[in-house]
Amino acid sequence: MPPQNTSVENETPEFSSLFTPGIYDKGSYRMPPGVEGQIIFPVEWRFDLENSTGFAKVERRNATESRVPVFVANPGETGLISLKITAPAGKDIQVHLDPDTDVPDGMSVRLQQDTVNVSAGETVFVFLEMNVNTNATNSDAVSLVLLSTEDGWKLGNWCQMLTSTDPQIPQL
Repeated sequence: MPPQNTSVENETPEFSSLFTPGIYDKGSYRMPPGVEGQIIFPVEWRFDLENSTGFAKVERRNATESRVPVFVANPGETGLISLKITAPAGKDIQVHLDPDTDVPDGMSVRLQQDTVNVSAGETVFVFLEMNVNTNATNSDAVSLVLLSTEDGWKLGNWCQMLTSTDPQIPQL
């Protein structure tokens, strides 16, 4: 049978170009150069919304769009984004915030510790400080927070970072 074009029902026009259901729900891995064969990822991490503090609002987008976390911060204030980092069984790891982390203009993030040590098979909770300039303006874009290991592996997770004064805050 020839392919058929099918329209998508109930698509939200202003976000349809940004969000395909599930596209941002998964992490984004980047391998170090020269890695071949069976791949065992050396780090797993997720946003821990329940323990994130200092925000006007912290939620996930609704189920009809990606379940990407949304952090709405007040200009001039610091929010703490809680991260849950797990090392693989059999390997201690050191993790740091990668310089390729992508955040909106007027915002910055940094791990409270420069390097986080995680013992093999263990899970730790750390905070990512998010600072927002008083004059920050941003659009409804998606950011990638990227953590790296000492041996060059990178895992990024998607989120949105918005200011409470942004007129484009999505319906959550």
